[in-house]
Amino acid sequence: MQAGDATRRRATRNRIQQAAEDIGEFLADRPDVEVGLIARTHWEMIQARQPAGTAVATPETATFRQMQHLDAVGASNPPADRDDAMFQTIPVRINDSTELQLTFNVQGLRAILGLPSHNTMGSGIFSAFVPPPEPEEDIEDVDHKED
Repeated sequence: MQAGDATRRRATRNRIQQAAEDIGEFLADRPDVEVGLIARTHWEMIQARQPAGTAVATPETATFRQMQHLDAVGASNPPADRDDAMFQTIPVRINDSTELQLTFNVQGLRAILGLPSHNTMGSGIFSAFVPPPEPEEDIEDVDHKED
């Protein structure tokens, strides 16, 4: 068993709801801290897994910073293609037939395929990403050491 396994908890629905409330109170006391929907959802999951009684603190992980970046890019460049009635026509061939022009509801197609409701590549959400800096000090990974 790894260090911390005995105190780590599952992120159940009730724990996530409690974490959301705790984070909401934490943010209400700190108006200077801005957290978007993506980062907050991630934070709620992290907080829900913490041992009971763990104080709420802003995560300082690379993953959380990436989530904050996605929120910032999404806020500054809202996707223009979220229109529910957006249709696109594409050429399709079925069983070596002649080319057919089929028109699809893009939102419906994205939902069927399990894709996000917006074009993440078209909005530039990943093209502007700058990875967080590497840590200055290399620290031994004691959490993943074999016993």
